[in-house]
Amino acid sequence: MKNIGEKLEQARNAKGLTIKEIAHATKIRAEFLSCMEKNDFSYNMPNVYKRGFLRLFSDYLKLNTEEILRDYSLMEEANGDGNSNAYVLGRITAQDAQSESESVESMKSEDRFEDKDYFAKSSSLDFEASKYRYIKLGAIFVAVVLLVVIIFYVGERLMRGSGSEPMNPDLNGTPTTQNSAPTLVVNEFELSIGAVGETYITLYYENDTTNPLFAGALHSGENKKFNIKGNVMLKATDVERLKIAKGGKEVSMGNRRGPLQFRITPPAQ
Repeated sequence: MKNIGEKLEQARNAKGLTIKEIAHATKIRAEFLSCMEKNDFSYNMPNVYKRGFLRLFSDYLKLNTEEILRDYSLMEEANGDGNSNAYVLGRITAQDAQSESESVESMKSEDRFEDKDYFAKSSSLDFEASKYRYIKLGAIFVAVVLLVVIIFYVGERLMRGSGSEPMNPDLNGTPTTQNSAPTLVVNEFELSIGAVGETYITLYYENDTTNPLFAGALHSGENKKFNIKGNVMLKATDVERLKIAKGGKEVSMGNRRGPLQFRITPPAQ
């Protein structure tokens, strides 16, 4: 059986990724990623950071994050400080052994826990892996719809402006035509992010992923405020522990739970 570090390293190698590439994508320091692959969690960071880093690393590699975190909790309970490299994870039941002999599914069939709340049926094994893809597809669809509406609006105004009737007569009665498209003005707004439990977040402008506005842990009762101009992206390890307000108005997160990445846009004027 493989420990946490071996699972992470095998998944990264299977995807042909380097530590440097994952560090750039997740904003986690390369030395911490290397420690996790060595199953060494003794680096000098609070435990909430370690769990947050482990969740982001596992999510990025499309592993079963809940299983990885359960293994980490078991390792902490067994070793006190969670620094053992020899700790072997998981339990193999007779049913698991039979399943592995029938199908080699690598990391998806290995060390699987029976969690009836998380795995309602076999097809739900891909839920976590596909969740972010659906969010991205939804965002692309909304962006395409908005683009079509803007093009239609601008085209209609231009067509009406090129007709026989003047669009806007001036004060002296001389016909004038309107040739320019409307200018979109992005207003600055205040974004408030509070925590009702410990979690880890990364906030950055949509067009600038290399310079996050904030990346770190939020403790229970802590609240951060930012003055924002334009669209921002928010990554959170436990979205149900956040309270978000933009322009003084609370943003409903619905029934969303666990890790999530989403866009926050300026409030409508």
